[in-house]
Amino acid sequence: KPLNNQQLLKKKAEKPLCSFRNEINNLAYPDCWNEKAVAFFTEQYKWLQLKAGKLGCKDCSTILHLGVTSEKHVHVSKEWSTYSVTPNGNNKTSRQASLRKKIREHNLSQAHGKIEVLLRESANEAMPNLIHKVNNKQIEATVKIFNTVYSLIKHVGNCLHTRYSATRIAEHIAKEIKMNVFKNIIKQNAKVCIIIDKASTVSRKSTLVIYLNCAVQSAPEPVMLFVALKELMSTTAECIFNTLLSTLNDYGFHNEYLKANLIVFCSDGASTMLGRKSGVAAKLLESFFKIIVWHCLNNRLQLSLDDSISEIKHVNHFKIFLDKIYSVYHQSNKNQTELETIAKELEIEIIKIDRVLGPRWAACSL
Repeated sequence: KPLNNQQLLKKKAEKPLCSFRNEINNLAYPDCWNEKAVAFFTEQYKWLQLKAGKLGCKDCSTILHLGVTSEKHVHVSKEWSTYSVTPNGNNKTSRQASLRKKIREHNLSQAHGKIEVLLRESANEAMPNLIHKVNNKQIEATVKIFNTVYSLIKHVGNCLHTRYSATRIAEHIAKEIKMNVFKNIIKQNAKVCIIIDKASTVSRKSTLVIYLNCAVQSAPEPVMLFVALKELMSTTAECIFNTLLSTLNDYGFHNEYLKANLIVFCSDGASTMLGRKSGVAAKLLESFFKIIVWHCLNNRLQLSLDDSISEIKHVNHFKIFLDKIYSVYHQSNKNQTELETIAKELEIEIIKIDRVLGPRWAACSL
């Protein structure tokens, strides 16, 4: 017949110390507890479990590492995860107090709290549900595309349905949506900021890129809107100024509205844009004298990076080395073919070898 806790404690003096410790370790709960205490603590702390007379944490034994939620000096307790928690003290009262303290400290520890959060999230299957929603969204979009293409093919004999007409229809819809957005901005009398930059097309034509930054009631933060991409007849400040104003007027931003609501003009530091006497900014100040002229911080960052790179010799040497590699394989079809053959033998995919360009603008915002 198995002995209970009290009978084992009474035989302490009759048996060797090592034998007594082995029997204590085989108890279902610590020697300072009774069945009532075990029921109380396991009911209050659902994660608490007992094995061989020692305490452990069911949750911490399930998740041994915090993963991406880990922080500095926050680790899963090895003592609790391996069921190695034992009481300390020379008498029953002190041993009970030590267990209560250990249980309370572990329950309030950051690591245990993070593990409970991870277990709740895994029970809710947040990641599988998110993936399922994304897949459903993609499937719905694919179904709409198939229905659209099917409709174009089915009714191709009734009217003109070519890719060119579809492109024109899409451009018309986009223009109407853009006009509605701009009308809403004008209706709200929102403050606006104009950001422009010169760019070149593939055919080497000069163009003007116009963006509008504004604060609207429907958005918590200012929004960046693309206005237009206009071809420039010349790159003079007069031509850029006239193109900018005519484009804004076409979209409903007339001079009266701009005088009351245009607050900032932003561009790069080119003399054509920010020239003090005849730049675009100077011409805008003549018509809208309250605006703030701002040299884009991203362009300043680009210029500072260019200056820094030009002063570092090692970077220049590395850039020259890469440019030479580009020249060797770009100017010779034979070398390009040999490179592709070697890549296949080594099972390496080479997409394209291109030139090393300088740093570009980090963003199109202020």
